[in-house]
Amino acid sequence: MTKNWILLCMFCSFGLVMPAIAAADVYVIMSNQSDIQELSKEEVRYIYFSKILTIDNKPVNLIAYDLEDENIRSSFYKSVSGKSLRQMSSYWARMVYSGRGKPPEALKVEEMLSKVLENPNAIGYVPSMDVIQGQAVSVIYHIE
Repeated sequence: MTKNWILLCMFCSFGLVMPAIAAADVYVIMSNQSDIQELSKEEVRYIYFSKILTIDNKPVNLIAYDLEDENIRSSFYKSVSGKSLRQMSSYWARMVYSGRGKPPEALKVEEMLSKVLENPNAIGYVPSMDVIQGQAVSVIYHIE
């Protein structure tokens, strides 16, 4: 009985600590050449679900990029949409199967930064401000 109680306490405390460990700052970025200066959480979510067509009543054709790093991607999607990577994979499987969309391309941080710098319609996210220091990009949304 005591052993079960100890195990239960360990699992409960692990569950309370894990979200704090997994949570990390993520910076959503676009090129300084973009007309978009700031986005809301909902707009970021809609962009990454391929559901946004206008911002400030202007048509947009944004290209979203994901990070290959599953921990950062997981933190991003959990913060923006409340969904896990498994749920996002399921969502994109349905979208691809029905012909209604394709998932964002997953890239390394350096590749994502390069794509964002090349194209004012590209949007991505990075795990640290250090990555974008001295780069011609703007943080348009910050996840704490």
